[in-house]
Amino acid sequence: MGGSCRDISQRPWATPTGRLSMDTYFKMRRAREEIQRLNIEIKRLATYLHDEGRYLMECEKQLQPLHPALAHQVALHHKVRGRFTAHHYRRLQEISMLDGFTGSITPGESVEQGAGASASSPTVCIPMQLVPGGASSPTVSIPMQLGDEEDAPEDLEEEENAEVDGEEHARILEGIMQVALDG
Repeated sequence: MGGSCRDISQRPWATPTGRLSMDTYFKMRRAREEIQRLNIEIKRLATYLHDEGRYLMECEKQLQPLHPALAHQVALHHKVRGRFTAHHYRRLQEISMLDGFTGSITPGESVEQGAGASASSPTVCIPMQLVPGGASSPTVSIPMQLGDEEDAPEDLEEEENAEVDGEEHARILEGIMQVALDG
């Protein structure tokens, strides 16, 4: 127990330079594995972006004859998402130009095709509050396959995190490829 009072803050592995060296060493050891994983994730992101655009267009198309104002809101949402999609595609294009990139930014085929998934075929539902006559008019009923409940805050947060993760993955891949190719 007599040796436990030593100051370890000056040990080589405890200094900022030592920590940076260790971090760099371990990143280099995993760089190739990480590049392979991110090549897969990049294709998944491209597929999701493609499927989401088609999904929103189909929702708008189905809503147009039933509820033009709601269709307009979906169109606005699609337009905003489209701006981000264009940004993500530009970043994916930049990543694909990096030396050593072996993945593909061509959208693939989504395996998630259940209700509400971006690759599914939507069946729109107009909430009763938006139907003329509101909840007191039971004559208008449009089936909903996407689920009757609203998104829980956790689901919305998860979707937001997934969007952020895609861009973060792109930045990480770029950094790892630069480190891997420089070393």
